[in-house]
Amino acid sequence: MRASTVFALTLAILIGLGAVVGARYAGYLGKTEPKMREIQVLVAARNLFPGDVIETSWVKTRALRPDEIPHYEANKHLYLPPVQGAAALRVPKRGIEADSPILRDDLQDMVKPEPLHARLLPNMRAVNLTVPKDQSAGGLIQVGEWVDVYMTTTISSEGGAETTRTAPIANRLRVIAKRNALWNVFAALPEGKPVHFTLEANPYRAGLIEFARTKGTLSLVPLSAAEQKSLEEKRARLMQQKDIDVALLPVAFTDNSSDYDSEQIRVEALNRGEYSIGTNDLVRIFDLNTTAPPRPEIRVENFNGLKRTNTLNFSADGVFVSAEDPKGRSTAASAKKNAANTGPSFQFTPPDCASNKKGGCSTCGKNKGS
Repeated sequence: MRASTVFALTLAILIGLGAVVGARYAGYLGKTEPKMREIQVLVAARNLFPGDVIETSWVKTRALRPDEIPHYEANKHLYLPPVQGAAALRVPKRGIEADSPILRDDLQDMVKPEPLHARLLPNMRAVNLTVPKDQSAGGLIQVGEWVDVYMTTTISSEGGAETTRTAPIANRLRVIAKRNALWNVFAALPEGKPVHFTLEANPYRAGLIEFARTKGTLSLVPLSAAEQKSLEEKRARLMQQKDIDVALLPVAFTDNSSDYDSEQIRVEALNRGEYSIGTNDLVRIFDLNTTAPPRPEIRVENFNGLKRTNTLNFSADGVFVSAEDPKGRSTAASAKKNAANTGPSFQFTPPDCASNKKGGCSTCGKNKGS
């Protein structure tokens, strides 16, 4: 190869290297378009419904799409921080579709749930009931609904056959909490587990429910939509009257019911500690007819001075029955006789207990080994 050719090649290589180095320093080589910064936002991982408390698993983070960037740039203050905990225990006030950004305007104010006492009308009480799903409309009864409380019990009396009956022991009570929680939780009920409901009732009906749970099986039966609407409107008007005389508030929302005729008297007596709830209340509710007590006998006591000589017994119609020697008279026998004249006594037993007397009750554990 000629020297001139080698020189030309060397010169060309040097010129090429110089051009590359010059372009490199000038920034023409390795220059790329800047990447757009990804903006993370908090979105719904599932459909969110109004009134339900949000759990952390119901939300997720993702990058904004190009069509969402203009709204984000103009309303950055409306977007929650891109962490799942930012939506925990928040409550939507409108429906949010899955994969949609969660905005502050979509949520209720961040406050704790209303306590039980704030959900009660004056002079009302909160009573808790734990019932299986098949005794509470499948467990589908929600907070804010109105229900009747039914009792099923086995009734027995001396000399009478056992009968199982059902009757309402409290009418038109409002559900103020569920699941033993103040939050409104939206989740499936566990299988095989009872459901906890908290009801608003006057002191007498609350005490009656507490007593009845030991004597039978309780069930919750929801009212119709028309009845619930009327009751809710009436209750809302009472809640808004701040200066209303407490004595004028109704003790129950039931009208034209014979069992509620003396409700105000029972409530006042119970509040004063002058009334106790017992079997007689269930006898009244179940409309049990007791036999009339026998007419008392006529007793004629003969005295000689201050000493009693004998006692003559006559029937109510004046027929002679017997004569008693005062020395052989027994106070215990008289007490037993008087007890028999009080009429039959009723016993109320949960149906499970009544049907398992021989083998013992699986519900309350009574009668075992008998």
